[in-house]
Amino acid sequence: MFTLEFGLQFADGYQLQLDRLKSFMNERRVLTGEVTKHSYEEMYVLRVSEDKAVLRAARNMLPHSCKKAAELEALVKYMQNEIDGNQAIGIFNQMVREGERIGKIRTVDLPYTYDEGIAAAHESHEAKLAKLTVEDHGAIQSRQRAGERVIVLAEEFEVSEKTIRKALSGGYTQTKR
Repeated sequence: MFTLEFGLQFADGYQLQLDRLKSFMNERRVLTGEVTKHSYEEMYVLRVSEDKAVLRAARNMLPHSCKKAAELEALVKYMQNEIDGNQAIGIFNQMVREGERIGKIRTVDLPYTYDEGIAAAHESHEAKLAKLTVEDHGAIQSRQRAGERVIVLAEEFEVSEKTIRKALSGGYTQTKR
């Protein structure tokens, strides 16, 4: 894990309230999901989960918030690279300790700001791509055509099944030399 993933969720027993909030947010270029009925309670839920939409909504809500202001501020500071993941988690953990937030204490080491985490994830992805040679790609494709199972290929080439499937679909073009 290289970045924290934030989302916003709004819940209300009155669907029209959330339908109007959805329209309000969408008019302000905040992409939301659909209003859905909660699975086990008599309420409706509206979610914002795409990173840019979460940041845009949090920034716009922050000046008008009181109860959730500290959480929104930590989210904004993290996503704007003003604090790293450990500092953001520390803020949320402190709020749990002080009873200002419900949840559990999180223990994860995330020393990256948001942009640093994205770059580290990209570097990790590039390293995974480089695990197979051009010759490996050819061998994987011909062995799969001959009936070899993906799980067997993954074990032999010491990569994940997902990497083998990507190699089969031509999705990994950058390879080690």
